[in-house]
Amino acid sequence: MRGGIANVQTAADPEKVYRTDAAVLAMQLEIDAADLAGQRFSYWVTPAQYGVFRSDFRRVES
Repeated sequence: MRGGIANVQTAADPEKVYRTDAAVLAMQLEIDAADLAGQRFSYWVTPAQYGVFRSDFRRVES
C-alpha cells in the first residue's frame, strides 16, 4: 500500500495531529498498513541540526 497517509496524535497533546506516510510507518512498526488504525506506538526522538531523528519504533499493547 503506497501513497496512504497516517494521522498520528501524541499522548501528551492529542489536539496536535502529525501526518506521515502510512506504508513507512507500518514498515517501522513491522505490521501491515491495513492494521494501522487504532495502533498505539512509541519511538525514540533524537534532536539533530535540522530537526529530529526518529528511531526504535515499537507497538504499545493496550
